[in-house]
Amino acid sequence: MDYEQDEKGAFRMKTFLFLDDWMIEATRDVVRRWPQARPVDVPPFTEANNYGSVIYDPLVQKYRMWFGRFLTGKIPAEKNEVWLDAPFMKGFFHAESEDGYHFESKPHGGPTDARFPGAGHSLKLPPRPGGWPHKVQMFHRPFLDERETDDAMRYKAPSADGPIFTSPDGITWTPQEQMQWIKPLDSDTFLSMIFNPLTERYQFFCRPGNLDRRMATIESEDLRIFTERRVILQSDVLDPPLHQVYGLVPFWYEDLFIGLFWDNFVPNTEKAEDVNLGGRLKMGGIVDTSLAYSYDGRHWLRGPRTPLLPRDEMPNFGWAGHYATSVVMGPDNVLRIYSRASRLEHGDVDGQRQMFERGEGEGAMRVYTMRKDGFAYLEPIGSWAFVQTRGLVPQAADLRINFRAPFGTVKVQLTGEDAKPLSGFSFDDCIPLTGDELEAPVRWKEKSLEEVIGKWLRLEFEFYQAELYAYRWHCHVHYALDEKERF
Repeated sequence: MDYEQDEKGAFRMKTFLFLDDWMIEATRDVVRRWPQARPVDVPPFTEANNYGSVIYDPLVQKYRMWFGRFLTGKIPAEKNEVWLDAPFMKGFFHAESEDGYHFESKPHGGPTDARFPGAGHSLKLPPRPGGWPHKVQMFHRPFLDERETDDAMRYKAPSADGPIFTSPDGITWTPQEQMQWIKPLDSDTFLSMIFNPLTERYQFFCRPGNLDRRMATIESEDLRIFTERRVILQSDVLDPPLHQVYGLVPFWYEDLFIGLFWDNFVPNTEKAEDVNLGGRLKMGGIVDTSLAYSYDGRHWLRGPRTPLLPRDEMPNFGWAGHYATSVVMGPDNVLRIYSRASRLEHGDVDGQRQMFERGEGEGAMRVYTMRKDGFAYLEPIGSWAFVQTRGLVPQAADLRINFRAPFGTVKVQLTGEDAKPLSGFSFDDCIPLTGDELEAPVRWKEKSLEEVIGKWLRLEFEFYQAELYAYRWHCHVHYALDEKERF
């Protein structure tokens, strides 16, 4: 059921994940778990040997991938840009999948990128003047702008050389020179843009400056005027020594933001004297992906600081780390995470050259899956566990629970301001939940949630041999004296 949203978003279905204790008042015998995503048993997509990203496009009902590909051929170096003297050229290409696991490059006919005339699935890009980065690095992760009314600009993508690129179909791309969101080559990480429904602004995620390994955001209401960059994440005392932030790829997840956070573990023994960078920065080390999240898109929090994606065995793709680029919830309610899985440490250019001489690539796109809401869950330490939320005011009778209890039980009760169960809504009155459901409705023997709409209450859970992932409800968050939202 759809509800009209008021100015504070009060009727938006709220999704409460158990990533932290922000909306928890009390617990007993509970432990929080952070599962890893699971690799899908399909061959790595080796054509995507550079960064690639995936979305599910509901109009064509397919998973679509845009990816970079290193090709043979050498880019002439320009003065004072020795580090841009790559051993092979980058091309930008397109692939599609029916199931989100098996991708095929899609030839689309017509003119393609003139640099790669033999590749029928290279994107249609206009010639760009000048040298680097215009001739090579065209744009980063495409964004499907569902609020766009101009069909010619349905797809958008930030480029490293300044303008935002737009496309009607994801194949033919046009740089919008009036949409200059960044100075050319002023951020060298994987660049992303989203529309933030809470602030009603576009947001861009980049570095504060080229080679400054922290994360920043830029905002815009009209894609013409852009804010100054503001740092949102950097390494802190809880990180290991010499940890650096290599990237952050954000996604709107129903009612909050999930981020794929790239951890760069820099070796202490490497000397900061790389000839390509004038001795300014270390280039080696493993890059892994961990979890970040935000309730408003502007202020970001870190998860457990452990890898979200498991390493593979040497020498398989992924043994040397992951650059995860996409989180996609398909129509089957399975979370897919797509990663450029690496076989070399970051910055090992000599290793890349050797692999390409052997006809191999050091990176490939791999697919991993998670349960819906499966970034974290609560479970009992043993026997029965208990969780009490902070205050809520329901706006509809549509409470749903994501849980797994094939051999256990989950029960729910509602308590009022006096901390006592509401009549007819106690644990004893609850019809126990068993099994494995993503959005199970909660019912009581003789009472309906219609009776508590507009009333201040707390949710309480008792669960045994069960995993508790999330609850969803159209409600106000009203635990303090005044109504509060998470943003």
